[in-house]
Amino acid sequence: ARMTPHEVLSAKMALFSKWAGRETSGGRDAEQNEKVGGVTHSAHQFFLAVDFAPEPLERNPDFEDEARRLGIRAVWEQDHYHLQPWTWEKG
Repeated sequence: ARMTPHEVLSAKMALFSKWAGRETSGGRDAEQNEKVGGVTHSAHQFFLAVDFAPEPLERNPDFEDEARRLGIRAVWEQDHYHLQPWTWEKG
């Protein structure tokens, strides 16, 4: 089953309450998405993705495991994690 924006928000809050860092990007419209170089059918445009810069700024397998338990895919992108539902399908 697909996660709703509310379920993603709940998972995000659970992660952010446990791990230090800051959200660097959240929901955005198509124009904003294009401006930041987002993919065409980005989960950000559906309020189903956030970017998170952990402190310290490094990959953390424990964070990734916790995200997975909450139904969130945590993709390390060198300077932040891109977080979106495991069930996300483009479009």
